Amino acid sequence: MKLLSYLFYRLYQLMISVGNGLVAEYYAIFLMAMTLGLNVYSIISISYLFGYKIDLGLDTGLKIGMCFFVLVLILYFTFLHKKKYLEIVKTYEGENPQDKTKGRLIIIGYLILSFLLLITSMYLMAKKNRGEL
Repeated sequence: MKLLSYLFYRLYQLMISVGNGLVAEYYAIFLMAMTLGLNVYSIISISYLFGYKIDLGLDTGLKIGMCFFVLVLILYFTFLHKKKYLEIVKTYEGENPQDKTKGRLIIIGYLILSFLLLITSMYLMAKKNRGEL
């Protein structure tokens, strides 16, 4: 849970730094839900390459949208309900400049790796569907 709290804090700070200060906590929740969803999708796609069939029953856009909505709700009640995010911000506010820089690099790296994982999984699935793997 501490890792998710830190991820939320860093995404929250990222949203504030790009000028979304009034609604930064909501943007952070949506970005967090999106990247977690992409990571799950990518891992499931890569598991197909190794012969593991993980079926979540997400075969329509409506079901995927409902799962995303549920994930956002879970993250909302975990981090935003009753302003819990203010406690998280207070916890990490006292970081020294080196830790802040390191945290920013970790979060930016996590976001980049998440999208690279998605692109890699799509590329590998395309190769498998063409019979090249």
